[in-house]
Amino acid sequence: MNQYTTIFYKKADGEEPAKDFLLSLDYKMRAKMLRMLEMLQLNGPALRLKKGADMTTLDDFLKEQLEDPKLKEEYDALAPEFAVMQALIDARKNTGMTQKELSAATGISQADISRLEHGNGNPSLRTLQRIARALKMSLKIEFVPTEGAGVKSLV
Repeated sequence: MNQYTTIFYKKADGEEPAKDFLLSLDYKMRAKMLRMLEMLQLNGPALRLKKGADMTTLDDFLKEQLEDPKLKEEYDALAPEFAVMQALIDARKNTGMTQKELSAATGISQADISRLEHGNGNPSLRTLQRIARALKMSLKIEFVPTEGAGVKSLV
């Protein structure tokens, strides 16, 4: 559930600069930007914009864009990376810790924690375990079958 709503600004002449910019990107970068915008919707900050009748929401634009199979493939490929980012943000927020407090508890710099939450880092399993311990949580990593994949029995 989105905490905030992102609305694309529409100029009087009908031009939508943000959408035009996103559409100018290659599939991989557009997928990444759409994932980042979704995270912004989940985590804020809230923008005080009033939705007009002729404005497009990110949700509507995303739905339209994901009808393109090439973009959907790139978008879906980013899911694990963004799931880790969102899980880290959610875990930290649920404990009420700031990045600075988490830094003090883990010995990981606040800048590095920020990088991990923004997808600009590649955390090792050891780093994720340190963070989990500091949050008084356990780390769980799963392998789940992809849609349509058969699962072999180990018996």
